[in-house]
Amino acid sequence: VVTLNGQPAVQAVLLDITEAVRVQDALRRSEEKYRSLVENINEIIFTVDPSGLFTYVSPVIKQLLGYEPAEIIGKPFDCFVHSDDAPALLVAFERCDLDSNSPQELRVMAHDGNLHLMRISCSPSYDGDQFKGITGVMADITETKIANEIIRERQQMYETLLRTTTDAIATVDLEGNFTEASERTARLFGFQCQEDLVGKNAFSFVIPAHHRKALTSFKEALKSGYIRDKGFTFTRADGSHFLAQIDAALIHDAQGRPKSFILTIRDVTESKRAERQLRRSQQRFDHIVTLISEWVWEVDPSCVITYSNSAIADILGYQPDEILGTYIYDHFDSRYDPKKNQLLELVDSRSCFRDFKVAFLDKQRRPVDLILHGMPILDEDKNLLGYRGTARACVHQPEAQAEQTLRKMLTLDEAIILTDLTGRILFLNERAQQLAGFASDRAVDHKIDDVFRIFTTCGSPSQIELSDLRSQVENGKLRGKATLKQPSGDSVNIAFTSAIVYDASGYPSGILLIFAPTRQ
Repeated sequence: VVTLNGQPAVQAVLLDITEAVRVQDALRRSEEKYRSLVENINEIIFTVDPSGLFTYVSPVIKQLLGYEPAEIIGKPFDCFVHSDDAPALLVAFERCDLDSNSPQELRVMAHDGNLHLMRISCSPSYDGDQFKGITGVMADITETKIANEIIRERQQMYETLLRTTTDAIATVDLEGNFTEASERTARLFGFQCQEDLVGKNAFSFVIPAHHRKALTSFKEALKSGYIRDKGFTFTRADGSHFLAQIDAALIHDAQGRPKSFILTIRDVTESKRAERQLRRSQQRFDHIVTLISEWVWEVDPSCVITYSNSAIADILGYQPDEILGTYIYDHFDSRYDPKKNQLLELVDSRSCFRDFKVAFLDKQRRPVDLILHGMPILDEDKNLLGYRGTARACVHQPEAQAEQTLRKMLTLDEAIILTDLTGRILFLNERAQQLAGFASDRAVDHKIDDVFRIFTTCGSPSQIELSDLRSQVENGKLRGKATLKQPSGDSVNIAFTSAIVYDASGYPSGILLIFAPTRQ
């Protein structure tokens, strides 16, 4: 209040503060933006004074590490840093003092005791020339580090797969152009290196006859996401052809959009050729076993029948499926039980056998004499997989006719012994029993060596070995004069002869020996 011209008045001063208000508003808005940024960014903002104590920590530390900002402010900057990483942080602090802000990675202990890998970047603060502390940013890179490690491991696995797999592996874009290929893929298509194949279109290698099939398969893979076991014929760079089997799977980008295909290519040229040859061989086998009149059989190592041709119906009256799964010796005539043991011994020894004579029972339970030939089936490690063989029926003369023939051929004073081809006695007459000193029931089914002991009469007496009976008969050795030693110790001078007996089909079926006492 003043007096102006003798009158009371008011004196005022007007100051233009428009700019100041604008600046203050701008500063306030800037601080609000800064505070909003600091408090909402997914990285921890912090400040440290020159003595290394925290003066500010953004609230996001609660979300990332579980600490309240108040728990950190006023504490030293390395308070929750792993002891092994604290020296590196000290060096980083010193570098900040030297105007260096290179990021550092270190482990930080969270409030729950778990370690987090953090990346810290620091920047020094100055007031003029005076160092006032540092401002820093901490980012949790634990999951990023783990993800990068997983990506690296998967990349290594992928590269190892490309190098070591026996299949060719490649990727093509949605136009069918090769974008990546293994060395094996390049060689399969006739190129020296992958770079020569990359950029070329896969469809250009498909023979024209398979173009439509390839395009259809490509569309199918694009629609369903994959294809399996698609066969195509391709042309190599040198013009030669090969047959390949393709598997393809669709690859999507980060937004889920189709990006490319990964292909697995197998060269099946040789395997398909082998399959055709095997199929032709199997057809030949099937035709042969269907046409022949002999029974073709297979058994496993336990003698269970696993295969039979249709000839079994003519021989024993069974259909093949009626005897599959049964033991072959269960069809033997029960009077020939020793034959089962002999068969099992042959199987255990993995021996080939021929002319194995045994009586079977047909479907009507009537005896039928069969002659079996068999050989072992072995895998590449010589493990026994079973036996494969054939069987045919024996052709017999009527018993009366056979007896009449023998009576005409032989005198009553001669000893008659009949063995199989292995030297096992099948029959001996009364005179043979007298000379041997064994009754028939004690001699039959025994080896001839165990019943008859024969010695030469010329030179130094030596026993004639009868173990390889068939060979000696064929070589003419079992013919002449000798001495027969009886179990009582007595000796009988004999003249003897032998011959191989053949059945009506012309197959050797046994050996006939004839002994006649003589006077020296």
